[in-house]
Amino acid sequence: MGELVWISGISIIINLSTRSIHIANDQYPTGKLKAKEREILRILDKSPYQDRKDRNPDRINGTCEWFVGHELFKDWHENKSSASRTLWVSVDPGCGKSVLAKYLVDSILPTTESRTTCYFFFKDEFEDQRSVTIALCCILRQIFIQRRILLSDTILEQFEIAEGLTSSFSGLWNVLLSATAGEDASQIICILDAIDECEDQGRSQLADALRKLYSTDRNLNLKFLLTSRPYGEIRRDFQPFETPGFPTGPQLPSFAPRTCGSPTRLPVIHLSGESDVEMTKISLEIDTFIKVRVQDIGTRLKLRREEQDLLLQRLLHVPNRTYLWTHLILNLVESDINIDKTGIIKATSHLPKTVNDAYEKIISKSHDFEETKRLLHIVVVAARPLTLMEMSLALALKSNQRSYKDLELKSEDRFRVCVRDLCGLFVTIVNSRIYLLHQTAKEFLIQNDLTDLPKRIPRELKWKHSIRLLDSHRVLARLCIRHLLFAEFENNPLDKNAISQYTEDHPFLDYSAKNWATHVLESQMEANNTTSRSILRLCDASSKSCLTWLRIYWTCQNIDFSEQNFTSLMIASYFGLIAAMKYFLESGAPGLNSRDSTHGRSALSWAAGNGHKAAVEVLTNINWPRWGMGILYREKLQIDSVDRYGRTPLVYAVWNRNLAVIGLLLNSGARVDLEDKVGGTPLSYAICSENDSAVRLILKNGTKIAVGPKEGIIRSLLFSSTKKGDKDVVKLLLETGVADPDLEDTDGRTPLSWAVEGRKLLLKNGAQPDLSGGNGLTPLWRALERGNTVMVQLLLAAGGKTGSLYNPTPLSRATQKEDHKIVEPLLKDGRQPGLAEENKSPPALEKSETPLRSSIARIDIWEDSLNGRLNETSLGTYLGAGEDINRRFTARGYTPLMGAIIKGHLKLVKVLLENGADVNLRTGDSNNATALWLATSTPNINSVLIITELLHKRPDLNAICGRFGNTPLMQATLQTKNVRIVSKLVDEGADVDIKNYEGKTAKDFAYTNTRLLFALLPAEGRQLWRDAAAAHMEMLRPWMNKAKFSGAHTDA
Repeated sequence: MGELVWISGISIIINLSTRSIHIANDQYPTGKLKAKEREILRILDKSPYQDRKDRNPDRINGTCEWFVGHELFKDWHENKSSASRTLWVSVDPGCGKSVLAKYLVDSILPTTESRTTCYFFFKDEFEDQRSVTIALCCILRQIFIQRRILLSDTILEQFEIAEGLTSSFSGLWNVLLSATAGEDASQIICILDAIDECEDQGRSQLADALRKLYSTDRNLNLKFLLTSRPYGEIRRDFQPFETPGFPTGPQLPSFAPRTCGSPTRLPVIHLSGESDVEMTKISLEIDTFIKVRVQDIGTRLKLRREEQDLLLQRLLHVPNRTYLWTHLILNLVESDINIDKTGIIKATSHLPKTVNDAYEKIISKSHDFEETKRLLHIVVVAARPLTLMEMSLALALKSNQRSYKDLELKSEDRFRVCVRDLCGLFVTIVNSRIYLLHQTAKEFLIQNDLTDLPKRIPRELKWKHSIRLLDSHRVLARLCIRHLLFAEFENNPLDKNAISQYTEDHPFLDYSAKNWATHVLESQMEANNTTSRSILRLCDASSKSCLTWLRIYWTCQNIDFSEQNFTSLMIASYFGLIAAMKYFLESGAPGLNSRDSTHGRSALSWAAGNGHKAAVEVLTNINWPRWGMGILYREKLQIDSVDRYGRTPLVYAVWNRNLAVIGLLLNSGARVDLEDKVGGTPLSYAICSENDSAVRLILKNGTKIAVGPKEGIIRSLLFSSTKKGDKDVVKLLLETGVADPDLEDTDGRTPLSWAVEGRKLLLKNGAQPDLSGGNGLTPLWRALERGNTVMVQLLLAAGGKTGSLYNPTPLSRATQKEDHKIVEPLLKDGRQPGLAEENKSPPALEKSETPLRSSIARIDIWEDSLNGRLNETSLGTYLGAGEDINRRFTARGYTPLMGAIIKGHLKLVKVLLENGADVNLRTGDSNNATALWLATSTPNINSVLIITELLHKRPDLNAICGRFGNTPLMQATLQTKNVRIVSKLVDEGADVDIKNYEGKTAKDFAYTNTRLLFALLPAEGRQLWRDAAAAHMEMLRPWMNKAKFSGAHTDA
């Protein structure tokens, strides 16, 4: 028996390590991607999806078997018919659905030659993990990385034509269907975890798309596996519906959702993990999990056998156990310093019976109730997780502080300890960002409605439902406002050409600038005199503080912006800040109907477009003083003021789909028949966006309007907008899915051909190809950045040049992007645009002939190391201009090599190393990290190859870095968890026995991961294992066959 266990262990290790290497080869394809392919992979990289998956722990052996052995899973997995493309798994909170999803991705359904597996883990606490469009971007990126052949010319053209495609659900969905339709796709499995944490609109879009997909006869190689909590809205989204040709009656599982009568069903298999049968199996697996965890704790704390047995018995005595409860309880027990037989009895005598009880006990240990509550107020409503330094600054802000100099900020390491002291296990810190431990932690804290009144909560649970979201938004709003009024932002305002550096140097500024107004609105705060004055100062368009935060805010919006003629009233109207709007109006400030210089839009247009009903009401009441404002204004509000595109506020309200705002404008006399420059009216846009409620509201207004057929309106707007280059209308039509991008007009021409023709006409009729915008970029430069070959050729024919003082020439930029289709017309062009002299080899960057270029170069070498644009030629230019390759940038003291490493730019890492970048320099922050430590701490697609390049330069393999004193090898076992990386470090001489400040070694971190333990063996040890496995393979195979025959699951 012992020999069989030993052989089984060998087989598991070899199976897992071989699989890991196979996956690694898939993730790090060899060969050279074309420039456009690389660009598409870059723009699809919207979220660190692998890191988010790996945040979940690995499953314990003996768990997740309830699912992988289930007949419904086997049927979905093995059945290749379209009748079982989607499997929906619903499981109660805390029962391990995310661990299961990770196990499926890594071990049960890994990518093979005949199958491509991709995934996305939704999470409510991450802004980028709530979006279904970001999920589709990540799914497509994984498909194209693993099956590069699927990134066809047709798909490349779709990305080139459709600007903003990555924010369009319908556009991305069509790309997915196109990519998976061919024979080259093999089988593609998409695993989407926790769809209940996806934003509601996106989840509905996904459900609708699946319904339409199943109602067709398309032969796709696409399957979905979805996990969620058993919520009613999820069940409604994935109810069966009538689909021709699919089986009914007894062929469906008995517990699949059904409809009345005997209609055909939606081909979605529902595996209900909350059913009694499955919950019994899950409970048994949780017992297994508890046994393994108790054994682990016993080993680390040197507990005797009887002490371990006692702890196990006490834990198993509690009913209704979940994985989450077990995790919380064992961490509470483990943190007790008196862990002996008496201590175990004492610690387990009053065990929390539920997860909520455990949460209460954890937070109640805090030594500072008010500071803890303040921190939790921030965490539960923050638009994104704050970093430790951002949170440190937020908690340090007091009402009398006016500058960074007034703050007493703790170091990151010290503040990390403070957070742990305040909240214990209730929050977790990942990559220096603060998160709640689990979604249920947020649900424990917040009051959702009046049913959560404190009197209904047991007296012993003082933290449960103790936080009102209104209060939390109020706390964060005041902190943001207080911070944005710091003296630095008025005395040393932001240079709009150095935003990233400025925000890096000023912690919490990026968050405050982008989110303060949202928190003000969400708080519904009644502004007192102090708050009102502060908001007015932030909305004062003439102040430098206002320009600072406003410029940062615009970087997260998908629209162009210039502060010129953007008035204080426009700012207040744009964000819906009613008190500020009334102040500016009542003070008689001019500009009620003023229009900004960029888009020509008025305050009313911005308020209507952003859906601020109260703001629109304030503005429209100006024309009706009897409605309560009591002041006669010197000028009347222009309800139908048109912008540079000919659009009225009503058009933008229709685009925003806000019926309340549409109604206000109609009641105020807004016209519904005014055409914009492409022929669109409010009514036609309501029809095209399939907004039936808006259509009825407009028609009810009483105006007699002749309405043509919907198809004709769509066709007319699509061709008109493409001919005139109106990308907003094109985007609206394509995103709603009502327009076919390959539609032909009566002459057989498509929208794309008209788009090219429109640009030809502009150039022919005197458009200046060299005219640059406020950022110094010419049309030729923009076309080059977007890889638009046709446009580059048109502009060259018209004499286009760079027109930019501080950017590379078009030819050098195309060379950097390795886009040969664009390099060719640039080389053929006789003027060689952008070159200082004729018949010279094109440099990637012109020599810095002016002080301005020299000063900008010092910023650009850092920016170029982050965005991957730096190459050998441009680096030579920087160095020739006096730049230091090891110069430190940002408050963290990062070098260009470090910047390239954390962004995963392999080629740039090579170039920097070849030109003398120092691999053993340390960062200037509290981590005191080396380049190798950073590479093992920030996993990405190129991690293996980057670390290989660093190892060639003989770095310090055992450098002690970070708060816990971890070595690069320890970080590799904790962060990348990549067998190839760990084994490479070991083979190069990394010490596996060195201890960090907590006395832990790399082996301790790899304790529960068999693959990593295998990789930590010396090379000769790994070979001995392989030889032993080969020698016993014949003995092992009959054992595995016997186990398979008896029904046991052996695919560990």
